Formats: sequence, C-alpha cells, structure tokens
Amino acid sequence: SEDGIPPNLFTNINVRKAFAYAFNYNLWLGSAFLGEGAQPSDPIVAGILYDNPDQVKHYFDLDVSKTYFRMAWGGALWANGMSFTITYNSGNVARQTAAEMLANNINSLNPKFHLTTQEVAWGSTYLPQMVAGMLPIFIIGWLADYPDPDNFVFPFMHSQGTFSAWQG
Repeated sequence: SEDGIPPNLFTNINVRKAFAYAFNYNLWLGSAFLGEGAQPSDPIVAGILYDNPDQVKHYFDLDVSKTYFRMAWGGALWANGMSFTITYNSGNVARQTAAEMLANNINSLNPKFHLTTQEVAWGSTYLPQMVAGMLPIFIIGWLADYPDPDNFVFPFMHSQGTFSAWQG
C-alpha cells in the first residue's frame, strides 16, 4: 500500500527490473564521480577472469521502468503504491546522489509511489540495520580482498553471500 511495502517486495523480478531501469547510470557516474567511473557489466571487476564486458547492461529508461512497475505483483504494486525510505551513510555524496536520483525518478512515475531518502550514521545506524535486514534497499561499495572472481560473485550473488544474505 502507499503506507509501506511488504517484506518480500523485491522478490518479484519486475520490481527489481523497474528499479534498475529507473536509475540513470551515466548521470550518476558523471555527477558523483566526475566521470571517473564506469558502469560494470557484471559483479566482477573489469580485467579479472570471467568478467563479461559484452553482457547487456541495464540502461536508464523511465518508460521501461514504468512498464515493469505496472507488471510487478500482477499490477498490485502499481495500483496500491509503496512508501519507504532509502538510507545512505552520512557524508557519502555518491550514495546520497544515488539515493536521491532513484527516489526522484521512481516517484515521478506514479503519484502513489513515495520514496524518501535519509542520511544516517554509518556505524550506529546504517551497518546494524543493513546486517539485520532492516533496510528495504541499500547502497554499498565493495573493495576486493584479493583479485579473484569469487571475491565478487560470492558476496553479491550466492544465497549465503555477504550482501545477498542481508537482502534476504
């Protein structure tokens, strides 16, 4: 409903695709990183074995995003709306920019969508809530411990991986 979201909102692939197409990767890289970044094609860093630079990437298209939102949950999400807060850690301009961009773009699609953003403290709020699975969506970075594809694939894609486990 417009008053919140079900805990399983993101289990619907159409919701995830709608969010992906609502994010302006080029604008974010240009504004948050002054053009000094690149949109990855997969979770593996470029240049490491098994990176697939030819893999199709999501792109910014609000019409495509709207189509996926309309299909999500058999049309129920579009009809009922949603409200939640995207948090980012204090002082992180790149994450703030991403959160605000995503919220603004998605809110522009349906008057029943009410995404807000909130800056929170890293150690006392963001990390504990992320680890406890209390954040419906979060923006995080990852630095490699070692240059191996497993150092990226497992944390992001395995059901017991660091970030996928916290996302449920």
